[in-house]
Amino acid sequence: MEPVSSLETPDSQSQAAVPLSPNTYVPPTLRGGECYHVFISYSSTDYQWTHSVINQLESCGLQVCYHERDFTPGRTVLENMSDCIQKSQKVLLVLSPEFVRSRWCLLEANMSLFRDCLERKPIVPVLLQPGVSVPLHLCHLTYLEANDPDLMNKLLKVLCTPNQQLQGSTVVPFQPPSIYNGKALQPLTAVNDEGLNKWDTGRFSDMEVPDQLRLIIEDQETYRSAVRMINSVSQNKKDDEKYIVREMQKAMGQANAILSEEKLLVGCRSNSKMYLVYVSLDDCKHEFAETFTEQIGAEDMFQRALTFFSSGYACCLAKRHFPFPQPSSTSHLEGGIMEPVSSLETPDSQSQAAVPLSPNTYVPPTLRGGECYHVFISYSSTDYQWTHSVINQLESCGLQVCYHERDFTPGRTVLENMSDCIQESQKVLLVLSPEFVRSRWCLLEANMSLFRDCLERKPIVPVLLQPGVSVPLHLCHLTYLEANDPDLMNKLLKVLCTPNQQLQGSTVVPFQPPSIYNGKALQPLTAVNDEGLNKWDTGRFSDMEVPDQLRLIIEDQETYRSAVRMINSVSQNKKDDEKYIVREMQKAMGQANAILSEEKLLVGCRSNSKMYLVYVSLDDCKHEFAETFTEQIGAEDMFQRALTFFSSGYACCLAKRHFPFPQPSSTGHLEGGVCFCQYVSQQLSRGEWA
Repeated sequence: MEPVSSLETPDSQSQAAVPLSPNTYVPPTLRGGECYHVFISYSSTDYQWTHSVINQLESCGLQVCYHERDFTPGRTVLENMSDCIQKSQKVLLVLSPEFVRSRWCLLEANMSLFRDCLERKPIVPVLLQPGVSVPLHLCHLTYLEANDPDLMNKLLKVLCTPNQQLQGSTVVPFQPPSIYNGKALQPLTAVNDEGLNKWDTGRFSDMEVPDQLRLIIEDQETYRSAVRMINSVSQNKKDDEKYIVREMQKAMGQANAILSEEKLLVGCRSNSKMYLVYVSLDDCKHEFAETFTEQIGAEDMFQRALTFFSSGYACCLAKRHFPFPQPSSTSHLEGGIMEPVSSLETPDSQSQAAVPLSPNTYVPPTLRGGECYHVFISYSSTDYQWTHSVINQLESCGLQVCYHERDFTPGRTVLENMSDCIQESQKVLLVLSPEFVRSRWCLLEANMSLFRDCLERKPIVPVLLQPGVSVPLHLCHLTYLEANDPDLMNKLLKVLCTPNQQLQGSTVVPFQPPSIYNGKALQPLTAVNDEGLNKWDTGRFSDMEVPDQLRLIIEDQETYRSAVRMINSVSQNKKDDEKYIVREMQKAMGQANAILSEEKLLVGCRSNSKMYLVYVSLDDCKHEFAETFTEQIGAEDMFQRALTFFSSGYACCLAKRHFPFPQPSSTGHLEGGVCFCQYVSQQLSRGEWA
């Protein structure tokens, strides 16, 4: 899984909304035990700005608590903070570099107190200046910006909203949603990994909960106890590396007996690295309870299963590879062992130029149960002016538009806000600009599972704000509109006013990369057993799912899986001959290319641990074979033999941008490069045919 700490905050609220009078807002009633409407935590270096805000809030009738006036001398800072937070309805954090460096470190070191203090307390972060490194425990919250001209109205709005209407805005205690089930976190490296022999016991730090686990592990002592179990593995006197790994795996299985309660499993395949996976075993535990009788002991069987199998299971989840085919039956992990890719339904809105029509021609569709908006517009604040001119036109035509500056709730998580707004909207409009791609879209890219859940059955309408924008991988298969199209508004109104059910099947996936990508290398794949892989061992590659870099190329997942199984079928060489293994893997990749080439993909290898991937069309080369060889000789057979013996090497040469011969003088079928039939011709001239 992608770690929670990687979630970015929105580039939001940087433009002024419609000014509102402070008198519009009425402070909520203070109830039993409450003395303040808000506790403000800030660094003394930010005194001037913060007190100007405090003065405005108090002039509107809000009771404000802050440390300089309301802390009790002689008590510890933590005691004072705890009391003030408990007596306040909400917490406002003024985030500046100095605040992050000083005061927040105090709370980070006392996460248990932090959770207790902030339980059910909405948090409103205010970013004092751009570029502040937002603390891990806040980075998934929607924040306000100090340079927003409409800051005071937004602040008053959220502070004067009763807490019960802001339920879900607290981040404590944090429970990762089900979309992360089965996802891997950043693995941990042994603290003694430098100079660690394969037969030595790896040791892991139990000083504190690692950053990637702080929002999962509620009790630090639970984590420390688990790590101590793992570190208790005794050093083997026989210098047996397999013994050490087996003992560490067994210890991690025992540790998982307590970590699984926190929806965490750990595992290892070597003595230097520990894999971490967020996964709920609740349904599996219930399955054990139904399967085994009380006499046999369901709980005991489940604990034994954890001890002996959970470490291996965690490693398989982390590496996205299991040593058996995907089960056909439905399991407790959504989508089987691995969640399949969902197709996004999108309107094919730009394929023909629309006849100019009057906006009055379009009638907004009826909003049905749960729908509050016709469209949710996601955009970067740097594109405020253009986007709001479009919003004004859409709203003037009667469409209900949702956008973050007006409709996001400060203090709630970005994901909660985006999820709710998308779920309450009929369609999604994305304003694609370089800044949008760099900032906001990263949030969804890092959470593709949530992205799929939110946008399921929601048509997506991308608008390219300027030519040359590097469209995100997850969107580049969609048909888009262009901002510089004179007929943009008619096309936009046409698709937004078309009921969703009439747009079914209008998706343009699968995406076919254009010819400009022909011959380009993709991110290579590493063997799942690369740790401790000897040069004479066979590398294995995951066939669980199509990798991210191939999802917009491979139309049929089973095609990819079949190809990988061919490669993984290479038998282990008994003679420990490293050259033999690589040759056999290259031959297997050549055979796999016979089916992958239909998807415009070739794979190759130069070692047993890495597989190169290249997007390249061989259609013209195949046609060349057909013209060169007669039917009697068998053009198709010759082409298939060429794929088997030469395509792996060709893929490697394309990926490495280097061929073992000068660039041919004749023009080939790959613009600016060496095409496959040119490569085969060169190899044949060197007597390489087998």
